[in-house]
Amino acid sequence: MPATIDVAEVESRVSEAAAELTRPEAEVRYLRSIFVPDDELCMHLFDAASADAVSEVTRRAGISVDRIAEAVPSATPRTEET
Repeated sequence: MPATIDVAEVESRVSEAAAELTRPEAEVRYLRSIFVPDDELCMHLFDAASADAVSEVTRRAGISVDRIAEAVPSATPRTEET
């Protein structure tokens, strides 16, 4: 059975930790989290100056991470077809 994750608590801790890092060299903005309970997976999306800044956020939030990877948005935004 998948572990239960308190989504609101995790998002709050990550958001607060990101807000603490307001220095220009370590600026981090928390965007959102994606939870996949059946796979016991949680992904956090940040807009950050560096991977080191994101690592500091996760340390301050008290969450462990397997890895930090750069994500690149698609060039063409999707629109809903009517």
